Parts: sequence; structure tokens; C-alpha cells
Amino acid sequence: MTENYIHLKIALLAALLWGLSQPAAAAHLIGGEISYECLGFTNGNPNSNSRRYAITIDVFRDCQSGGSEFDSPNFIVNMHVTIYDGNTAFGTFFLDGPEVERINIADNVNNPCIIIPPNVCVEQGRYRFEVDLPISSQSYHIVYQRCCRNNTITNILNPASAGSTYTVELTPLAQQTCNSSPRFRDYPPAILCAGQPFDYDFSATDADGDQLVYEFCNPYLGGGNQGGQGQPDGVAPDPDLPPPYNNVIFLAPTYTAANPLGPTAGLTFNTATGRMTGSPQFIGQFVVGICVSEYRNGVLLSTVRRDFQFNVTNCEVTVFADVTHDEVGANGSLLINSCGDTQVNIVNQSGQLAFINGYRWEFLVNGNLETATTRDLSFNFPGPGSYDGRMIVNPGSNGCTDTSLVQVNIFPNLDSDFSFAYDTCVAESVAFDNLSTTAGGQQIVRHQWSYGDGGTDTLVQSSHAYTAPGNYTVQLAITDENGCTATSSRVVNYFPVPNLIVIAPSSF
Repeated sequence: MTENYIHLKIALLAALLWGLSQPAAAAHLIGGEISYECLGFTNGNPNSNSRRYAITIDVFRDCQSGGSEFDSPNFIVNMHVTIYDGNTAFGTFFLDGPEVERINIADNVNNPCIIIPPNVCVEQGRYRFEVDLPISSQSYHIVYQRCCRNNTITNILNPASAGSTYTVELTPLAQQTCNSSPRFRDYPPAILCAGQPFDYDFSATDADGDQLVYEFCNPYLGGGNQGGQGQPDGVAPDPDLPPPYNNVIFLAPTYTAANPLGPTAGLTFNTATGRMTGSPQFIGQFVVGICVSEYRNGVLLSTVRRDFQFNVTNCEVTVFADVTHDEVGANGSLLINSCGDTQVNIVNQSGQLAFINGYRWEFLVNGNLETATTRDLSFNFPGPGSYDGRMIVNPGSNGCTDTSLVQVNIFPNLDSDFSFAYDTCVAESVAFDNLSTTAGGQQIVRHQWSYGDGGTDTLVQSSHAYTAPGNYTVQLAITDENGCTATSSRVVNYFPVPNLIVIAPSSF
């Protein structure tokens, strides 16, 4: 088939920016994906044995640092896409350059509590063309290759010379059934915040209602920074090369295709819903590959590969809810423990104050909802037990609000006490009798005796031998199973009668 010049129809293109915490570097195309839509038989003729397809190529570009423009006749590289029938070139298609649209970063981050750095810029566009493809016994491969990725990428080998291959396979079964591939619903997130959890929806739609399965996958290499632009190892191979394609090389074991942000990020990816969660800990640029595959009656029809960068930076959070607490519970609740005292004072540590206009405390106490609107809270709980509540910053706000779950544990009282005795006529050990009690029957797990002369012990019942007479302050510190402590002290007046008393006249 001869080369075709196809007009580009603009829609959307997502480009992700790096450089939020570092000086801007030369930026290149930093991601992409290809999808297709079956429009029916060529010219509407079932006897044509040919289908007409709309091909969509999304390319991601960083627009802040003045790097690579979109390929087009007006740029150094003329935008072209190659289609293979098996490994045989079917045709190369040249596309006009796109108009460029910048997206709203705040909408993309989708978190009103994040102050977006001023040097974030995301551009977005879409190449789209239509083509007639005869129904074949082999797969068609639609391919776009380009070098290179940003040289500041953290998780792969030699990113400055690692080009990209964006491709989609049109299987024989997909051709026969006039299948359309899945389409991702939304763009990838423009930025992720270091130390902050994220929850992002990578789900796709499918016009045919097929079953969709999501997974991490390897991005492909393609193109290089050697040779001319039209060479296989050039920045824009012409024609784009046929499959198979090599994967990018992740810097294992720290980074892998299944764990592209490293082992501390806690990434999870729901294979059924496409929802990804995690909390990246390190600043940097990270190549990520996500695939959505469609199945019909258990048979694979098509896979769309999204190749893009996660850009992780330090973000300024305008509002966060926090209170002084003793520990964090399994469900993330902030635990406040009080030992015997039902009057609890909770100190509010929420910030930033300039962005806060109100608070609301809620506690469920004996079936009743107790509320307050002060910054700090002082409340007298009815007795021992666990009381669940929450503290809301900017309650009822349509903008930035945050909530901390709070659990107050009132533990029964703990009383440390002991007595002592020794034989005043004999210089022997002092016996100590532990009289400590707990109001709720909780177990005492630690006893710590301090005898006032530097000696210590951890026995329940104890004795101690003093080496000299004197007044000794003895302490008994106890700890129960709830972590509550109590200490008691007594002065031991240790003056036993000497073993031998000599009586003699003072003069003769």
C-alpha cells in the first residue's frame, strides 16, 4: 500500500510534567497509547472482506521545559505511524501536527487540599485517522516509535537513550467480529505527592461490553539516539519497526514492572476495576506500564498498553486533620488512652490554620452523639470503655476538608501499694509485700522496685538487704496490660539493733 497522508483531528492528549523540585531538563514525549474503533465494513459493503477502523494515538508531552514538540510536518520529525500485517509492512501513514490544549492541573490532581506548584504544565492532544484493513488471518500491529525518554527518569536503565514503542494488536478474531478496543476513561495523574496516599481510577470503557482485566505491564523500547531519524536506531524510525519489541529494563530488584515506584510505595492495582492505590515515598520520575485486556467468552481480543511517567514531588497540603494521640489503630484511628481519669483533654494539631475556618467533633457516647465546635476538646466520659469519634476540619465545606478518626480508651484505675517489715533486733533483709490492685481486673504485667540505695528488682514480692542503717525511699512502679502505670513510694527507716552491744563504765 502506498504512503498515505491523513489529516489529524484534535481531541485530547495527556502530557505529564517533571521538574517540580529540580531545574527543568530537556523534555521529550513521555508516554502514549494507541486504541482502535471498528466502523464496519469498508464502504458498508459486506462483500469487501475489509473493515474500516478509526485509529487513535494519544501522546504525552511535557510542555514546561521547552523540550520536544509534537511530531508533525512543521517539526523536525514528520509524524508517521506504521501498520504491519503480521511482520509485513502494510503501510506508513503521515499525520498533520496537532493543535495543543493545556489541561487544568487542579482537576487532574483531583485534590482541593493540594497547592499545585506553579511550574506544572500539561498539554494534551490526540492523533486520529481512519484506514481500511482487509480481514486477515494474521494480526495487524499499529506502531508508533519515538526516542527518547527524559534522562532524569529514576527506575529504568539508560533512560536518555531508551525510546518508546506505542502499539496495539488487531487480532484475526477482533477483525472477524468487528471488535473495538477498550479506551481509558481519564488521563494519568499529572503529579503524585511524596508521602501522600493516592487513589486513582485507571478504568476503561469497552463499546462491545467485553470483560476487562487490568494489570501492570512492561513498557516497550523503540527508537534510539543513534543514526538518522529514518534509521532503525534513530530517534524516529521510518518505517516504525515490526514486532516483537524489547521491554524497558527496570533497575531491579528495587524497581520492577509490577512495582515501578519501589517497595515502599505500597502499590495495589485492582485487576477487575482498574483502581490503583499507593503512597509514593521518593521524589522522582518513574516509568509505568498499565495494560487493559478485553476478553469475550474467555478469549483474548485486544490489549491496550498505556506507557507513561509518574512524577512524584513534594506537595504543600493546605488542610490536614490531626490530634495528639498515643498510637495509631489498625483502621487508622488516632488512639488516645486515659488511665482511670474520665476527663480527657484532646489537643488539636490540625493545619494549616490560614486555610481552616471551623471544626466539628463527634463522639458516640452511650448511644448519643455528642458534638463540639471548639478547636481543642475537653470532655468527661462516663466511665471505662472505648469511645469512637471523629474530628472534621472545615465541616460542610465544598472545598478542602479533612477528617481524623479518633478513639478514646478509658482504662480502669490502677493502684500501686506495698508494705514492709524487718526484725529490728537483727540486721537482716527487709521484706516487701506487694499490695497493688486494679479496678477492672486487668493483669499487671510489670513490677519495678527501686530500694533507694541503687538496688532494683522486678519480682512481684520482694526483699532487700541493706548494707548500712539509714532512711531509704522505696518505690514500686507497676504497668498493666493496657500500658497504664502507677507508682507508690514509702520511706523505710532501717535502724536495726547491732548484733553486739558493749557496756562499760566511763571511768574507774
